[in-house]
Amino acid sequence: MNKAKIILADDHLLFINGLESLLEHELWIEVIGHANNGKELLYILSRSEPDLILLDINMPVLNGFGADIGFVYEFRPNHAAYQLDSNRLMRDRNKYKLKAGIALLDIGRLKYKSDPERTGTYGIDITGTERLYLNELSEADIDDFNSFFQSRPEYFTTVAGAGSNYKVSLPSTVQVDVDYHLHRGFYASLAAQIPINKDEAFNSRYYSSFTLTPRYEGRAIGVYVPLNQNSLTGFNAGVSLRLGNMFIGSGSVLTAAFDKSKQADVHIGLRFGGLQKNIQKKEDKKDRKAQKRTEKREKKQKKLDN
Repeated sequence: MNKAKIILADDHLLFINGLESLLEHELWIEVIGHANNGKELLYILSRSEPDLILLDINMPVLNGFGADIGFVYEFRPNHAAYQLDSNRLMRDRNKYKLKAGIALLDIGRLKYKSDPERTGTYGIDITGTERLYLNELSEADIDDFNSFFQSRPEYFTTVAGAGSNYKVSLPSTVQVDVDYHLHRGFYASLAAQIPINKDEAFNSRYYSSFTLTPRYEGRAIGVYVPLNQNSLTGFNAGVSLRLGNMFIGSGSVLTAAFDKSKQADVHIGLRFGGLQKNIQKKEDKKDRKAQKRTEKREKKQKKLDN
């Protein structure tokens, strides 16, 4: 039996020991590590792959918060046309003419407390015929980098006034998606990804991206042509196909085939929950069959009467 690998993270050692003693009696659970602060947790995660983390909401040394929020609006000018009766709608039709969504993702930041023995801030001064070969760091553990820099004062000078605490913003973005129903199975969508956190030291950022995707959606087949402009790889055009619930494609295959492209990607997947059947057609077909049976019975009855 494969055991669930769990990491315990809490700044109260008594709580961790008590919880670990309870979990060790569960045959399906294996505690593979415990951390007393956020920095220790990141260190453990860099060397293991847990199935579950039991995490305190407020941790010392490394702490922070994050959140996502989003809204979707659908404009349905002909909603009544899709009404089958007082309780049912046509499930095989998209009811909206225009659907728009906006979301703020990865809102928040982390606070770090530096370890003076393992971290430092340095200025680099290598001039003239001086040489520093970076392969000297290839065999060193990351925890030994600070002592490596300190042992070479001719190249690295300590920056005065560098703080022991610093903050790192999450890669916050605004995501905008607008989908317009052109006619029957034809649509066009416009999506944008816009980074909003500051481009500062320690901060990670997503690249800005804008994508226009005309597409056709049918029950059995779908065709998508994404046209993308982003700050990382420039312009890319691709194509994606869907057969039933299976889809495969690339966001850059057309650019790679007919022009120079800095991007190479492919996607393949399975979509759960296909398009719905046309209930009205099904019921009309059922009514026609019932009508034919009634007509046959009436004809048979007339023959018997005669």
